[in-house]
Amino acid sequence: MSEAPLATCTYAVDGSDLITDVGGDWDAFAADNGAADLLTVSLIGASLWDSIAGDDVVELYRELLRQVRREGRVALIPFRCDAPDAHRELELEIRSPDGERVAFESRLLRDEPRRQLGLLDAQRPLGADVVVLCSLCKSLQAPDGSWMEIEDAAVELALFARPDWPRVIHSVCPRCQAALHVPPLQGAPC
Repeated sequence: MSEAPLATCTYAVDGSDLITDVGGDWDAFAADNGAADLLTVSLIGASLWDSIAGDDVVELYRELLRQVRREGRVALIPFRCDAPDAHRELELEIRSPDGERVAFESRLLRDEPRRQLGLLDAQRPLGADVVVLCSLCKSLQAPDGSWMEIEDAAVELALFARPDWPRVIHSVCPRCQAALHVPPLQGAPC
């Protein structure tokens, strides 16, 4: 395992869920991952919901923000933010200092190099097949409805033996949903 400096990225939204602040290592992390469209200058004033993929994932975060605002609780969410050649584990802390604004802080806990995983390569041409990926733990839903680690799924489902790679739909697996103590998501494909 290679030890990379632990990155911390922060952002905040107002009561209308518009991004008001971005800081920490955000711009460096975006630039290092080829996401120039996610630099601070592009985000200030944008809706938080425009930057979250998947209806189930948006529903999950809307519920978490309701709870954080209403109950004053701090939500700690472990998640993966992988690159094609890296396995990254992070933790997201969500808190509301006043019941309206919400502050987010993500901390990089582990960054390990791995064999290139093409499914996460945004430049690769996509076919008509679809796979469902948990936005938090990066598990992939198998055709039988079970969930498996993305690395195992890539081999077992022969994802890279196909001429075109499948499109990814972001969702939340039942294990992550239960760990976050949120009501069942209406559209979760389980």
